[in-house]
Amino acid sequence: MMWSVIIGKILTTVMSWADAGNLRNRMYNMAEEAEIMMTALEDIERMSKEENIKRYARKAINTLNDQRLNTKHK
Repeated sequence: MMWSVIIGKILTTVMSWADAGNLRNRMYNMAEEAEIMMTALEDIERMSKEENIKRYARKAINTLNDQRLNTKHK
C-alpha cells in the first residue's frame, strides 16, 4: 500500500514537470509566431501601394499593440 502511494506521487510529479515544460515551449512558439506576424504586418504596411491595405495593416498593428498594453497592465 505504501509503495503505491509513493509511486503515484513520483509519477504525478514527473507528469507535472513534463506538462510545465510543454506549456513553456508552446508559449515560446506563440511568441515567435506573434513576432513573425507583426513583422509581416509592418512589411505589408510599408511596401503596399494600395492605401486600403496599408490602412488595414495599420489597424491590425494598432489592435495588437493595444492588446499587448492591456494584458501587461492587468
